[in-house]
Amino acid sequence: MTNQDHEYVNLSESHEINNWLKRNGLRQTQANQEKFPQLVNDAKKHYGKSSQQHLKWQELDNYYQQHKQNHRFEPL
Repeated sequence: MTNQDHEYVNLSESHEINNWLKRNGLRQTQANQEKFPQLVNDAKKHYGKSSQQHLKWQELDNYYQQHKQNHRFEPL
């Protein structure tokens, strides 16, 4: 079974980060892009994943919905 690349968060793809920000009603600014890796790291810790393990977009979405108050992104 192969990994579906589009299912996993990729921090090196700025367009994917921007798409996620837009989907969540957040501005696509450099400041928000710089905060994004911390959100991913926090979500990985929440799900018990090591830094080497992949995080799915759905996991990130679920984590963010539950922990928005802990992450200060600029809204639209």
